[in-house]
Amino acid sequence: MIYNNIMMVNFYFDPSCPWSWVTSRWLTEVSQHRQIELIFIPFSLALKNGELNGGDVTRHAAKHRSSHQILRVIESVSLDHGRASTAKLYDVFGHAVHNQNSSILSTAPLIKTALTDCGYAKTYAISAEDAKFDASLQTYIDDAEAIAGNDIGVPLLIIDHEGGRKAFFGPVLGSLPALEAGLQLWDSLSGMVAIDDFYELKSKRLRPVNPKSTDRLYKSD
Repeated sequence: MIYNNIMMVNFYFDPSCPWSWVTSRWLTEVSQHRQIELIFIPFSLALKNGELNGGDVTRHAAKHRSSHQILRVIESVSLDHGRASTAKLYDVFGHAVHNQNSSILSTAPLIKTALTDCGYAKTYAISAEDAKFDASLQTYIDDAEAIAGNDIGVPLLIIDHEGGRKAFFGPVLGSLPALEAGLQLWDSLSGMVAIDDFYELKSKRLRPVNPKSTDRLYKSD
């Protein structure tokens, strides 16, 4: 829905995914210039791909499993501190992995640093090994699939608008666009949302992702 002309955007992410990271930084920057309420929601690729119990469905399976541990911690914190904590933690995890070359396979130091930087108790780190959070993480996937279908991954947007809800697998960005180009992209996307008959665009990926293009948002590091 649109409340007081504010468009509600649910952004689904996995911390291991560089494509998600670039799109998330684009949305975060755009939300400072457009009337958007941006909500970050975990999307475990390890759960989605059936990789959690050792099934190496993709070549990124090990990273997905490590990322799933991070998502357990994020979910644990969010239950106590609200969904805003999800965005805070994802910002720290994503910046460490995609801008500072921290290995997502080394989850313990990543989790400790993120909790400290965000001001949350270090005791939340034990949630990384706690499977009780998997049920709610699976629910987020189920909810997304109910709207977007089964053939999805991340980045994923589900947008509430006056005509209902629409889901987009993407936009997939090779690098972070300059501000004006990013705003133009959002304006085009939000315009398409309002057209009931529109539901999909696809294109071949012509270049690899460049997550370090988001460095300009972290100039103090």
